[in-house]
Amino acid sequence: MVAVDLRSIRANTWAFVPAALLASLIALQLFLVKNAVSDPSFAVEDDYYAKAVSWSEKMAQDRENTRLGFGVNVDVEPAPGDRSEVRIRIVSRDGAPVTGATVKARAFYIARANRPVAAVFVESAPGVYRASLSMRHPGLWEIRFTAERGVERFTHVVRRDIVLDERRR
Repeated sequence: MVAVDLRSIRANTWAFVPAALLASLIALQLFLVKNAVSDPSFAVEDDYYAKAVSWSEKMAQDRENTRLGFGVNVDVEPAPGDRSEVRIRIVSRDGAPVTGATVKARAFYIARANRPVAAVFVESAPGVYRASLSMRHPGLWEIRFTAERGVERFTHVVRRDIVLDERRR
């Protein structure tokens, strides 16, 4: 018959307690990191470092926007499905429509800024450009426009409170 010393079993069991505590701490930290990284409300500005380094270029673009003096009117209307119809009207300083521009936009819902949507606009009338964007959340959206015509480049940022069609809710 083999004699079992209970004191040695208890002593060996306590040796695993620090390892179990360390393993549970690591598992908890991995869980928290996974949740932090996958949080849709957390976002970092795209190319933020490059934008910071090229601050003088941003200031030059602001001066160009002032020099061009374009006026911008943005309308957002609900469309069927999870889309919204965005219409932008661009006029020059003297009120003439800005025609023949290539207009692009990048928009994001402020509460879910890591999920941007983009569109290229089509000129539907002189100086009026339209596009359909997937805007499925009601609330505050930021829309960043870029209009290029020849060597001219105009940028504009709009924040709009988007109201969805009642049928989509």
